Amino acid sequence: AHMLSCWSRVSMCLHAGCGQHVPVPSLRDHMSTCPFRLVTCVHWGCGEEFQERDRVAHKERCTHNPYRVVPCHFEGCQMKGKAKDLQGHMLACEFRPVPCP
Repeated sequence: AHMLSCWSRVSMCLHAGCGQHVPVPSLRDHMSTCPFRLVTCVHWGCGEEFQERDRVAHKERCTHNPYRVVPCHFEGCQMKGKAKDLQGHMLACEFRPVPCP
């Protein structure tokens, strides 16, 4: 029982890339908060796994994230907004091509 609670006994984190040596009594807490632990994208339809430390980068590029910043597709328009709002913008964009009458 002492070996599980001994603060002088350390173990190495098992998450790939971490390698931090942690006192055994703190190992469970470290493993659950380690920036190298694998997490899964929360956006519906994605399911990609990545390390926690890469969450922000993934969130910015995830094509399933309705809140990522995207530019308008029309030439000349400088608008950048949330992906979820893009379709509405494009319907009213002053740079939207319109057919000649």
